[in-house]
Amino acid sequence: MDEVDLLQGLVGIYSPTGQTEKVTQYLLTVAERLGLKATVDAAKNIRMSGGSGPKHIMFLCHVDTVLGELKVHQEGPFLHGRGSVDAKGCLASAMLVASRFRESTKGKVEVIAVVDEEGPSNGVREVLKGDKPHLIIVGEPSGWDSITIGYKGALRFRSKMTTPKNHSGLMSQNSAEACIELWGTLEAYCVQESESAGGGGVFDMVSPTLLSINSTDDGVNMTTTMEVDVRFPPGFDVSKFRAFIDLNRSGIAIDYTEEEPAVVVEKNNELVKAMLWAIRRQEGEPTFKKKTGTADMNITATTWNDVPIIAYGPGDSSLDHTPEERIDVREYRQAIEVLKEALERILSG
Repeated sequence: MDEVDLLQGLVGIYSPTGQTEKVTQYLLTVAERLGLKATVDAAKNIRMSGGSGPKHIMFLCHVDTVLGELKVHQEGPFLHGRGSVDAKGCLASAMLVASRFRESTKGKVEVIAVVDEEGPSNGVREVLKGDKPHLIIVGEPSGWDSITIGYKGALRFRSKMTTPKNHSGLMSQNSAEACIELWGTLEAYCVQESESAGGGGVFDMVSPTLLSINSTDDGVNMTTTMEVDVRFPPGFDVSKFRAFIDLNRSGIAIDYTEEEPAVVVEKNNELVKAMLWAIRRQEGEPTFKKKTGTADMNITATTWNDVPIIAYGPGDSSLDHTPEERIDVREYRQAIEVLKEALERILSG
């Protein structure tokens, strides 16, 4: 199957979190054409594999995207469309590479198209109930000549407060002012934590984001809701931060909706060595990246902490979730060759 046809077919099916049924059927059809064995597990992940033998190499590539359907079209070498970068280019690359090892007797190459990565990560949690593989490559855009070894952690919460509606001349604090005050207090805490950590790069900072704040007034009461996302590096004491929030919330109800650990993985293993070698074989100068976002690697690396793991895939991650999302087909093809070379080295070792 032509690699561009596969990528266009995947990107052409809009599949935001919770709406992946159509792309599941497409993947099952394509897997058969590629000579891969395919099944659907309890979480509705699509598990595709080729080859057999003592080693088990696993690709974890999410099939769901964020909301926001984009027109799928090609301009020169760029394929535009939701999911082209995050992360259907990575999934298509992994499937094509797995198909090249479908007759291998040196190892099994498994590609799992996981669901819910852009949501509650139910897909990868189902995978983690099974047997550990020998090596894991998480399909996330790193650029064809870079390897991602770290992701910040994330803590997200919603706050809610209701106060009686008072005349503004009384100067009593209302719910909106209380939430804004809490936000300012948390911002200051994060700045202090970043400075005490040595004031390193962006990856080493504790970074809060005010996602939304909204107040409603029914004539009797004012209710304010606020949503906050905090990204943090390894070593950040989340329990201490939660205690600080509780100490300063002043009657505001807090609902924690998401928490993922920060992770930085080991570089001295056969997976990383094979990838560095393969990138150089393609005349690239490999670099390591640490990302400020999160991915299924956060959960996987901390659960299976004795399994070598990286994140890798074609695409510019700065285009993730944006209206300009697009992938350079030339880079996509280079990533396929890098993965092919790396897996050949690993399976022959």
